[in-house]
Amino acid sequence: MVQKIPGSVVQIETRPLYNGNEEAQGVKILHRVFWSFNPCIRTFRHCKPLVQVDGETVDVWHFFLRNLGTYVVRKDGVGMISDRHESIRAAVNRSSGDWQPPRAWWIFCIRHIGSNFLRAFKVPHLQKLIVNVGYSRTVEEYNINYKRLE
Repeated sequence: MVQKIPGSVVQIETRPLYNGNEEAQGVKILHRVFWSFNPCIRTFRHCKPLVQVDGETVDVWHFFLRNLGTYVVRKDGVGMISDRHESIRAAVNRSSGDWQPPRAWWIFCIRHIGSNFLRAFKVPHLQKLIVNVGYSRTVEEYNINYKRLE
């Protein structure tokens, strides 16, 4: 990929192959891959600085966020939209500040907040009001939607 589209990035992590308790000498298996095409890397510089992620394990998120921050997200003030999964929080905390303010801001996904609200309270019409508060585009609209929720 890097030869066909110069400037693209591929980071591969492997693990040893085991046969029972013995490591197979000279044999590695694919563990995880991060890649980004050069046109995507170049274009991100001109896009709204938002990244949306969804939960996995701490190690997977640490690997992904480290590479994303090194090769793609090169400016401060990026918003990272996600659910509130503990693995993402732990990976952000392990990032040595690369995914914390002012470099990055963690923004919670309103759809996840609405789903969690519905799961906890089982009141669909209130869930819609929660989502409307989250989608407010102005302070005035927020205040109106919040009053409805109250």
